[in-house]
Amino acid sequence: MTRLILVRHGTSEANAQGRIDEDGSGSPLAKKGLQEAALMARRLAQRGGIAAIYTSPLRRAQQTAETIGQELGFTPIVRDGLKEAGMGKAGGLTEQEVVEMFPLEWAKSGGDIVRFWEEISQAVGAEDDAGFLQRVMATLGEIEAAHPQDTVVVVTHSAVHSTYLAQLVEGDPRKWPEYDVWRPCGLTELEVVEGKGQIIALNDCRHLTDLSESRLK
Repeated sequence: MTRLILVRHGTSEANAQGRIDEDGSGSPLAKKGLQEAALMARRLAQRGGIAAIYTSPLRRAQQTAETIGQELGFTPIVRDGLKEAGMGKAGGLTEQEVVEMFPLEWAKSGGDIVRFWEEISQAVGAEDDAGFLQRVMATLGEIEAAHPQDTVVVVTHSAVHSTYLAQLVEGDPRKWPEYDVWRPCGLTELEVVEGKGQIIALNDCRHLTDLSESRLK
């Protein structure tokens, strides 16, 4: 049995500005994100028993993973398959700005943001859903296979988290909105055996309860 600890990156500069992160390297962590990463690192260090840390190559995730790695004594292993879903031309914009670009599609969606994104994904050049699912499941499957009896930390992104859990637990990636509840530096823990998973904790944020600079001095 593999125990996966999925960690969302800390708050990025784009997150803090209410903007969708751009494809490519993405934005770095904001000050708040650095604080969140430090608190996550402390929690995982207190827990112990971690065998490895994997991370997305995007800056906000790598910075989070490096902070955790420094506390635990590991060098994070980068895996391209853990990066966020590509958002194409929507990157760098706020959700409202995207809505304003596609008023007809927004009207057609009836205000359903999930349906709206489905309508415009090709127009903005977003990553194909099937290809995204394939790379996410393949990458996390490889990590599971490499650590059949270990506890492993995986620093990644919201769409990876929700899509992976929907497929792993429900067998249906279309149920991803049910798992789209991940706060920056939130923790989801699950047990995985032969491609089937059981959630132990979902979006656990206890370590962030008293987020303040004074705790980090």
